[in-house]
Amino acid sequence: MTRRLLVAALLIALPTLAQAAPMSVAEFVSRADGLQKMGAAALLSRDLGVLKDEIVRSAAALRQDQAAAERAGRKPRTCLPAKAKITSQEIIAHMKAIPPERRGQSVEDALRVLVSGKYPCPA
Repeated sequence: MTRRLLVAALLIALPTLAQAAPMSVAEFVSRADGLQKMGAAALLSRDLGVLKDEIVRSAAALRQDQAAAERAGRKPRTCLPAKAKITSQEIIAHMKAIPPERRGQSVEDALRVLVSGKYPCPA
């Protein structure tokens, strides 16, 4: 009985533990390519939610960094407006444009580059 509870707890915790590590651009692009090949069935895929969650998490981290820099009186690395408009197509295109040898970087770092180019901070 105890072993079954342990296995059940691990199965519940694994998705959370897996999401703790930042996703690389290589993994993001691979999953996005897989979804595109699925066509309409991609809407039912778990990977769609995984990619969306990674972008939401990364954007939240960028906003937190930006707010912390502003509170400290430093120039933030990004100036993401409250209602930023970045489409999934823009994000995917940006990730795919990153050379393969640089796709080990995190989605958050790649998103920071996209955001700083689209919403540059005032000089």
